[in-house]
Amino acid sequence: VAAPFVSSALIASIVEGLEYERIVGEQIRSVYLDPETGMLWTTDDNGRDIDWHRAATYCKGLVLAGFEDWTLPSLEDLESLLRPMAKGNYNLPGKFQLTACCPWSSTKKDEESAWNFNFQFSKPFSGSVSYTYDHRALCMRVPLEVERLLIETLQKEARKK
Repeated sequence: VAAPFVSSALIASIVEGLEYERIVGEQIRSVYLDPETGMLWTTDDNGRDIDWHRAATYCKGLVLAGFEDWTLPSLEDLESLLRPMAKGNYNLPGKFQLTACCPWSSTKKDEESAWNFNFQFSKPFSGSVSYTYDHRALCMRVPLEVERLLIETLQKEARKK
């Protein structure tokens, strides 16, 4: 019995399709669409100690899940993530993987200090903008309605698999 002829173009298109699906899946897993606020978050922080200025620069330069308009969240935005009964790390929804307790916010207290939100103690703290210990960059963006709907659809499909 002879095997049916399969062109290299067909094989390439199948591989390309699988690779596209893998990349989309990775990108969708790297973001969290908050159903309560509609904001899109990175699920991972920057992974190491960082000062306030570098945190803002990190978010501004981030390209993730096809988006280039990430920003350092306000203190209010960070507080909106707190889920006191969550089983995930630091009282956050389970998708988040913070490497330390305290992401910086874009909210400044004064010229020399800014607010961070300590998810370990569920409250904000202020600190010098040059302080780094246990401070991270956790980025967010406000998606357009069409983007939000697409992300919701892709995340639902990913959960089915």
